[in-house]
Amino acid sequence: MAVMWLDENSGTGYDVCTVANTFIAAMMQPQKYNEETGQYDDDWPSIVVVEGPRDKYTAEEIVELEAFGAEMTARYDEAFRWRMGCNLIIINKYSETEWMYKRQFWEFGSWSRSLIEALDVFRKDA
Repeated sequence: MAVMWLDENSGTGYDVCTVANTFIAAMMQPQKYNEETGQYDDDWPSIVVVEGPRDKYTAEEIVELEAFGAEMTARYDEAFRWRMGCNLIIINKYSETEWMYKRQFWEFGSWSRSLIEALDVFRKDA
């Protein structure tokens, strides 16, 4: 799975009132190491989260999001042993020209006019 999907209106991270939760989330780590695969079975499948429902995204957007998720997760995996507890990338489509993007621990999201513009913020960051 190249991205994880959030239920609609499930929230996109933490605000000032729940700062303590950021510390808890940052300390999360998987527990079930698989000797055969050399990976953790209970680790997150991706560091990219997309807020649903899926049907508000076009097939082309889903393909782009999946490719982005695979790219960002692979880059992350080069530097870290597990994904759980990372500062997730969160993407949400509000309309054809309103895309919210943020990191999980950012207080607020930022906005772009296209999906590619939103994703490029993180590609430049990596």
